[in-house]
Amino acid sequence: MGIVYEAEDIKLGRHVALKFLPDEVAREAQAVERFRREARSASALNHPNICTIHDIDECNGRPFIAMELLQGKALRESLGTPFAMEKILELSIQIAEGMAAAHAKGIIHRDIKPENLFITNDGQVKILDFGLAKCLLEMHKTEADAATQEVLTSPGTALGTVAYMSPEQVLGKDLDARTDVFSFGAVLYEMASGKRAFQGATSGAVFNSVLHENPPRIHHDRSKAGQELERIIAKAMEKDWEVRYQSALEIGADLKRLRRDFQSAAFPAKAGNAATRGTKKRAINSIAVLPFENAGGDASYDYLGDGLTESIIDELSRIPKISVAARSTVFRYKERQLDPKIAGSELNVGAVITGRVSRRGDTLTIAVEMVDTSTGLRLWGERYSRPNSDIFAIQDDIAAQVKQQLGSTLGGKSAASRRRTHMPKPAAYEAYLKGRYYWNKRTEGELRRGAQFFEEAIALDPTYAAAYGGLADFHIVLGWYSYVPPADAFPRARAAANKAMELDPDLAEPHASLGFVSLLHDWNARESEAHFLQGIKLDPRYATGHQWYADLLAATGRLDEAWKETQIAKELDPLSVIINWNVGWILHFSRKYTEAVAQFRSALELDPNYLVTRMFLGQAYVQLRDFDKAKEEFQRALDLSGGAAFTLGLLGHCLALAGEKNEALRLLDRLEELSHTRYVSPDFFAWIHLGLGELAETFRFLTAAFERRSNWLAWSGAEPRYDSVRQDERFQELVRKVGLTAGH
Repeated sequence: MGIVYEAEDIKLGRHVALKFLPDEVAREAQAVERFRREARSASALNHPNICTIHDIDECNGRPFIAMELLQGKALRESLGTPFAMEKILELSIQIAEGMAAAHAKGIIHRDIKPENLFITNDGQVKILDFGLAKCLLEMHKTEADAATQEVLTSPGTALGTVAYMSPEQVLGKDLDARTDVFSFGAVLYEMASGKRAFQGATSGAVFNSVLHENPPRIHHDRSKAGQELERIIAKAMEKDWEVRYQSALEIGADLKRLRRDFQSAAFPAKAGNAATRGTKKRAINSIAVLPFENAGGDASYDYLGDGLTESIIDELSRIPKISVAARSTVFRYKERQLDPKIAGSELNVGAVITGRVSRRGDTLTIAVEMVDTSTGLRLWGERYSRPNSDIFAIQDDIAAQVKQQLGSTLGGKSAASRRRTHMPKPAAYEAYLKGRYYWNKRTEGELRRGAQFFEEAIALDPTYAAAYGGLADFHIVLGWYSYVPPADAFPRARAAANKAMELDPDLAEPHASLGFVSLLHDWNARESEAHFLQGIKLDPRYATGHQWYADLLAATGRLDEAWKETQIAKELDPLSVIINWNVGWILHFSRKYTEAVAQFRSALELDPNYLVTRMFLGQAYVQLRDFDKAKEEFQRALDLSGGAAFTLGLLGHCLALAGEKNEALRLLDRLEELSHTRYVSPDFFAWIHLGLGELAETFRFLTAAFERRSNWLAWSGAEPRYDSVRQDERFQELVRKVGLTAGH
């Protein structure tokens, strides 16, 4: 029907497929009109299971269609042997949904066949080539007669491949949606049997088979599910269209019902099958939700897959007796094409959930499945195509289905998730997901972009607690890295966290946020601990709450307790980069520098470009007096941060201790110059002067840091950097004034 090229749409910056008519065909008016009709028909449709038509135009007199670029292969390339039941149901339900969408617009395809059913690399079905489609109101018997006559008399013409034509199409009758149902039934038959339903040496012989013969029994399998599939196929290929399925919706509903029953074991395997007789469902007590793939390929929608993954992890984490891999653990697998069985083995979980998400206009399509990691078998799968506003319902459905699958392994019904205290507006939720997406990247620019989305979510829905929680975390990180003055960051973080807690008192995250603000800005150990303990009580599996509590315990000299808390955090989230870094930090406070180096290096294996790990690995090397390695790490941190002030201070302190006084003084000048355009904490000046042995200047800047309530002073009682002046009365007075005493 055409010659197809990959091309770039230079106006919109996307790759598309351009379909041109062959030169010899383009000269025929009938072919050109058929070509244009394909574009008009398909462009009226907007559905995930129909190839999108973007435009129709001409180039040097040659008409072309610009359409969605697909990566994968036609169904025809996979046929020849029977498909497994799961694959038949997965693909056929998508085909039925695409057909139903077209029929709802008054458009029939008239050429449903394996060549026109495309399977993308992510398993999504796309119906191609609506070149034979025509609005029902425009259909006329005379045209149908001409179509049939053309096939009978012109061997090279394929106006509706004969083996998939309906009886009424063969007879040249008026056509409606039921002709597509028949053709679909013939495709289903071939998927189940590996053979065409209607065969013959000539077009006439095939037509005779379509009109008068029934295809052989399928014998896909003799289980109850196999028999039900055969019944569905037989009804779809009824020669009398009055007793055939009357719509794609009707056959789609039966296929979905079969899938549900098949997956829930309502249809047991046939009697006598030794492989299944007497088997018992394996108990599963651990699960991982791998990052949902952005099936559409548009990077601007990456946040959607990430957000859905996090939300489903959160829902499943509330199921008693089930261990759920944390976000930071599973997100190591983002953009990795890995077999779920292999990922499950690496994560040491009993089951893995994978998903693909795409968005087109107001329609959200999510395909999700759960795989048993010991066998590689699919335990459950579903495909959702719903309006964007149904995103919460989809999340709840997925969580409910997973709970149902795990129910028998939990010894009864699982407890319900914490009831949603507030259902945010879809647009606000979408803005929140974008905020978390950019917040997780942690560079200053992306942090600020994330904050804009949190504020947008709040503007759209002022009662959305999670959005205030996200805003609180933004201000905490901004202040922790000293991107802004403490007086700007931490009071704003407290206000946002208090608002989140006011709107939803059962959220653990705002309590942890308030605990960290009380530690970093208020230097109030009692209040900080109360917040952390309350957050942990609300959600004992919130790893960040344990991590931050460990930091408080370390700052107050309770290092044994800090070690226990950080181990709990690591057990809850074993592959979290920041938690693995935090384990090294507690070792650093405990003066176990060699062990700290080993732990920091282990954390770097998870993410070699994680700024904080590089920073503190450098500090551990400083304590070991290995200044060359320390300088190397600080330089990496400086590069990763884009020249952030705190990295200049750390590097300057190292250079001073290493005897490179001129280089250290040069960095003091850089900090001074930088302070004219942005906030630079006085601590960073103090560190360099401390390395140079200039104690008067050191304490002058530490006093300024105290007056500005610098968050870095929260660690002054525990930080090894100050061991050389720990007995100095000026330093002891500073530690007493901060009020977070440590046992050193």
